Amino acid sequence: MGSIQPLRYSQTGILLAAIVLLGIFALAFQTVRSFRTASNAVLRHQELRVLFSETSVHLKDVTNNTRAYLTNGDERLLPVQRQNAEDLKRSIAEVQRNVTDDPVLIRGVERYSEVVRELLAALDSYIALRREKGLPAVTARLAGDGEAKRLGDELRVVGNDLQNHLAEQIKSPLKTVHQDTTLTLTVLGSGIALAIVLVATVVFVLRRDYRMREEAAAVLRQHADEIKDLYNRAPCGYHSLDAGGRFVAINDTELTWLGYTREEMIGKMAMTDLLTPAAQENFRAGLAQLKAGQEVRDLEVELRRKDGSVFPASLNGSAIHDAQGRFVATRTTLFDLTERKRIERITEQARVFAENIFDTIREPIVILSHDLRITTANRMFYEMFRLEPAEVIGQPLAEIGGKIWAIPELLSALANILPEHTELKAFEITREFPGLGSKVLLLNARKLYRVGNGTTMMLLAIEDITDRKLAESRLQEANVSLRARTVELEGANRELEAFSYSVSHDLRAPLRHIDYFSTTLQKQIPPEHLDAKAQRSLSTITTSARSMGQLIDDLLSFARIGRAEIRHSQVSLDELVAETRQSLQTEVNGRALSWSVAPLPAVAGDPALLRQVFANLLSNAVKYTRRCPEARIEIGTQPGAEGDVVVYVRDNGAGFDMKYADKLFGVFQRLHSAKEFEGTGVGLANVRRIIERHGGRIWAEAAVNRGATFFFTLPVARTAV
Repeated sequence: MGSIQPLRYSQTGILLAAIVLLGIFALAFQTVRSFRTASNAVLRHQELRVLFSETSVHLKDVTNNTRAYLTNGDERLLPVQRQNAEDLKRSIAEVQRNVTDDPVLIRGVERYSEVVRELLAALDSYIALRREKGLPAVTARLAGDGEAKRLGDELRVVGNDLQNHLAEQIKSPLKTVHQDTTLTLTVLGSGIALAIVLVATVVFVLRRDYRMREEAAAVLRQHADEIKDLYNRAPCGYHSLDAGGRFVAINDTELTWLGYTREEMIGKMAMTDLLTPAAQENFRAGLAQLKAGQEVRDLEVELRRKDGSVFPASLNGSAIHDAQGRFVATRTTLFDLTERKRIERITEQARVFAENIFDTIREPIVILSHDLRITTANRMFYEMFRLEPAEVIGQPLAEIGGKIWAIPELLSALANILPEHTELKAFEITREFPGLGSKVLLLNARKLYRVGNGTTMMLLAIEDITDRKLAESRLQEANVSLRARTVELEGANRELEAFSYSVSHDLRAPLRHIDYFSTTLQKQIPPEHLDAKAQRSLSTITTSARSMGQLIDDLLSFARIGRAEIRHSQVSLDELVAETRQSLQTEVNGRALSWSVAPLPAVAGDPALLRQVFANLLSNAVKYTRRCPEARIEIGTQPGAEGDVVVYVRDNGAGFDMKYADKLFGVFQRLHSAKEFEGTGVGLANVRRIIERHGGRIWAEAAVNRGATFFFTLPVARTAV
């Protein structure tokens, strides 16, 4: 019996030890399983957060490209926009494939996907509206229905809910891991003598799981570094401000624009320190709006760089709140508007110039689309036919003016111009116009010229020949007057052809340059980071814009001179020469150029037009003596016919070959290439027209590389003038 009791105790002890060991093993095994499950849950939810972040990036790319297209209408942005939309859909599908056992996530991701589809459909509708009716229609719709803003707000709400839910789902398994680990260590500590092998096994398992967690953390750190790099190297500025408006974060792009270092700004500078006084009040209102939980969109401000220079910028921001809804900081993007503002100014000037030229044509003109709808009409069209733009623009030609233009032969001929590459020449019609009586009109139409011949527009010129027809049917003695009128009308038609070519080629080509290279430049900002290609693009934009502006000015001047009323007065040529020399001062600074100006008489003429004569001749003299080591320009007079004075402008510059002198005063005629000397070929044509309208004449004498002399005659002013 004595031996049985110890054995029984031993057996009991062994049994208890075995139970303890089995319990420790079971507890350790359960803890390891729990730890692995929690780690897998953490990794899975972290992967979902990364996938969801990629979805947000694709969504931002889609909206940014759509906004860029709606702003400038560049069709090349649409393939990128569509690719971004496909990436967004694939990213959402990837999220949906990874959400399988969480009803909240499944419902949230499904709702997020539905809102994204609605937003993409809305963006497609805006793009279609932009294509069909232009930016004003899109702006009106955005301001009216608010659909894009509603969908964007809902996406942010659903996205924030999903991110918060994922964060909460990560916390729970981590807490479980912590609790299980604590319990296991306690049990292992009490039974370490009996379970050292088990402890070693558990430690091994824990170390393996810890290694897996470290690997997952390394992946997350890599993603964080990639996001940080994207943040710092983004083409726009990013920064965050605290409740007091001080910088708590800023990316490298914005630091480069401003000229400060991160150490100079973070925690030390406020946004108002960078703003001009005029912009500070608007910014404070925007910051208050952010604190109130609202977003700030396209807030335009002026920022001052470290060197004191100022540039315009656009701010877009939202607020970051903690779990209790308290304001933490702003999340703000900043875009440099310098180039966009400059290009907008150039584009607006070009548009105004083009419209002015179009409206100065003395004959009625309309531009028709391929389906014979009127897209544009000049001022003379409205005046002659007593119509208003609302009755004309966008309407079929056959429907306006009580269907007075519904002439089958005319409409058929016009409809064939674009598809068959024909022209309408001298098409004569007689119609009874309400309020105007019977009119005999001569119509000419042709396709607008464009490089590549891709336009779908045609120009219809209308000439009122009622008076001419009436004169033909009356007195034979009116033939002389009629011939003069015919010559004048033929000249007007030639001017019209020159205008049509200029508008469709010389004017539109610079506009296309502006559009293309401005888009390229915006993608390459900030300016100090421009590569060689972008710099060449910027140079081309500037050159084209200047060329366009100069050509428009010259053509406008040429068109106006032909019909402008001469306002005769006594004009001091000495004063005109002095004023012109003063305006050329910046061009001659630093040059070895000497002037010889003899006393000039007063003449009878229009001071404004004669000022153009001297401006053209003296600027030409300055330009063509540019390569002379010692340039000389001489202005004087010599005797002319009775009552006239001969004025001359002489230089020792490049000169020209006299065998081409007959081309010198023609429109677009140049005797030097644009590479040698800039110019449009219109200036001397203007000079000839002005002199001839004053009853004088102009001629030139020259030799290659030996200078040129321009002579012109003007009537001497009388005392009674």
